Amino acid sequence: MNQKYTSDDLSKALNISKRTAQRYIDKIFDKSNKEVSFEEDVFNILIQRHNNDNLTTDNDNGITEYFTEDEYIEFQKRLTEYPLLKKQLEDSKENLTTLLNELEYHKSAYTKQLILHEKLIESISEKAINERIMLDTIKQRNFIEAKEKGLDQ
Repeated sequence: MNQKYTSDDLSKALNISKRTAQRYIDKIFDKSNKEVSFEEDVFNILIQRHNNDNLTTDNDNGITEYFTEDEYIEFQKRLTEYPLLKKQLEDSKENLTTLLNELEYHKSAYTKQLILHEKLIESISEKAINERIMLDTIKQRNFIEAKEKGLDQ
């Protein structure tokens, strides 16, 4: 509830006489008619206060939940742990990204080595085939020369 003030409170706050404080109040509020009238500044202040009160009451639809002491301690612990856990999660995501990048690098390096080995095996196979052909050719030539010289018997 809002605190109520008197002309004495106003005189002490402004360090003026009680009569001067009463004149200030009388200047703001006119009680000459049966109704109380006041200046535009006070009118605007009251409208602003009313709008602020409506905003807070219209938006005050929060959920109230009651905790036991143990539940409250657990809730408080989780609230304090949240920033730490959030940081750990971000660090873990960064580590995962780094590991995925390393995995991709090693995968591409392995693929390049595999291609190189396949080319090497292909080259060796071709060389072995060529050597085999050369050996067969040399054997045939030796056989032909041996036949011509009559050494084949």
